Amino acid sequence: QYYLMVNFEGFRDIVDTLGGVTVNVQNPVLDDRYPGKNGANLRVYIPAGVQHMDGSRALIYARSRHTSSDFDRAQRQQRIILALRDQADPAAILAHLQELLTDLKTSFKTDIPQGRLPQLIGLSSQIDSTKIRSFVFTPPRYATEGSDGRGYIIQPNVARIRRAVATAFKVDAKLEAQREKVAGEDGVVWV
Repeated sequence: QYYLMVNFEGFRDIVDTLGGVTVNVQNPVLDDRYPGKNGANLRVYIPAGVQHMDGSRALIYARSRHTSSDFDRAQRQQRIILALRDQADPAAILAHLQELLTDLKTSFKTDIPQGRLPQLIGLSSQIDSTKIRSFVFTPPRYATEGSDGRGYIIQPNVARIRRAVATAFKVDAKLEAQREKVAGEDGVVWV
C-alpha cells in the first residue's frame, strides 16, 4: 500500500556511491537514439556478458528503449535492482552512509512511515535473493501484440496472468530440489 520513487540522478548517484554494480547483460543493448544532454542523441552499445557499471552506465542500461521493448527494459531494470541488492556490502554502506543518506534525501520520495523503515530494512536483509521470483508479463506468453485503427495494441491474456500470480508462491518441492542441485554445480553454458 506504499510507494517508493527514485529520480534518475539519485539512482546514478547511489550506484556510484556503492562502487558500481556488476550485471550479467543477457542481450546486447544498442541504441542510436539514447537521449543525451541538450536533446542530442547518443549512440550506446553495451555488449552481452558480465559488465561492471558505474551509475551512468547502469542508468543507460536500465532506461534504453529504442531497439527493444518496454518489457525488455522492465527485465533489465529488475536485473539491476536485484544485482544492487545482492552486491550491497554492509561495510561499504556503513563507510558511505552519510553520502547515501544525502543521496536518498534528494532523490527518493515515499509515503512509507518512518517508523516502519527499520522493520522493512531488517526484513530485507532476511530475503534470500536466489528465491525471488519475478514476472514481466510479456507477449507472446502473457499477451497478444497487434494493431488496429488506433495503432499498436497489447491484449493481455488475463487468465494466464491470474494463474501466474496465483501460483507465484507455490513451489513444487521436487522441481525446487532439482534447481538447487543445478545451481550448486555453478555451471556455465555458452550458446
